[in-house]
Amino acid sequence: MQQCYGWKGKDGGGVDVWFLACASNPGWTPNPVYGNRYHFPSDNGINLAQYGFGATPGTITLLNEETLADWLDGASPQGSCDACLLIFKTYCENRNQAKIIISGQEYLFPSPLKVAYKDKTLYIKNNTGNMTIGVPDGNSFQVSCDEDCPEGSHKCTHNKYPGYCCVPCKEIGDRLKNLANKVGR
Repeated sequence: MQQCYGWKGKDGGGVDVWFLACASNPGWTPNPVYGNRYHFPSDNGINLAQYGFGATPGTITLLNEETLADWLDGASPQGSCDACLLIFKTYCENRNQAKIIISGQEYLFPSPLKVAYKDKTLYIKNNTGNMTIGVPDGNSFQVSCDEDCPEGSHKCTHNKYPGYCCVPCKEIGDRLKNLANKVGR
C-alpha cells in the first residue's frame, strides 16, 4: 500500500531540500550523475525524482494530512502526495454547526468540520467521527456554518421552516440575463 513520505536531505551547498511522493518501500538511491555522492528519493529502488535533484541522504518520514504542514515548515518541496493523501479543509471553526449540501440534500454536523474530496468521494471528519459520501464531482457540494448560506448564495427570509432560504446567485443571475436577452429582442 502506498503512503505519503517526505525525504529531507542537503543539496551540494548544504541547504535543506524536501521531496514528497507516494511510496510503499521508500529509500535513497545513488545518483550516478553526481558520481553517486548524492542520492535520489526512491521507492523499491526506483528513482522518484528528476535528475536535477540530488541530495546527501537525510531522513524519510511517513506523513499524513495532520503532520504534513509541520514537517514542511513552510518549505516548497519537489514532488507531491496528492495521489495517496487526503488534504482536508477546515470549516466552521468557532461556530456551532456545519451544513453540507449535496444535490439539494442537507447534512448537519457539529463544528468544526474537516472535509476532503477525492475520486468522487467526500471525506468528512469532526469530533463525533468520520464518514464518507459519494458525490458526482469536487464542485457538487457546498458547506455553510450555523444559519449562514453557502458561498455564492444570498440569504432571503422565508415564511416556512427554518425561516430563510439560500438563493444561488450565479444561477439566478444567469436566468435574469437570459430573460433580459429575450425581452430586449
